[in-house]
Amino acid sequence: MKAVVICPDRRAEVAFLARKQPLALVPVLGPTLLDHWLAALADQGVKTVTILASDRPDQVRVVSH
Repeated sequence: MKAVVICPDRRAEVAFLARKQPLALVPVLGPTLLDHWLAALADQGVKTVTILASDRPDQVRVVSH
């Protein structure tokens, strides 16, 4: 199974969280939001994930490999 994860861009409501890193890489109870998404997809049997990120994609790329 395949999936696409669209990482959130800047959001006015939580802009303070995304000052130093993309919102997808903000830690939530330890792991990042992206880690939580990928773990949930893996639990559902997803084998291939395409990640779409427009906010600092270079940082997301480094973390997601």
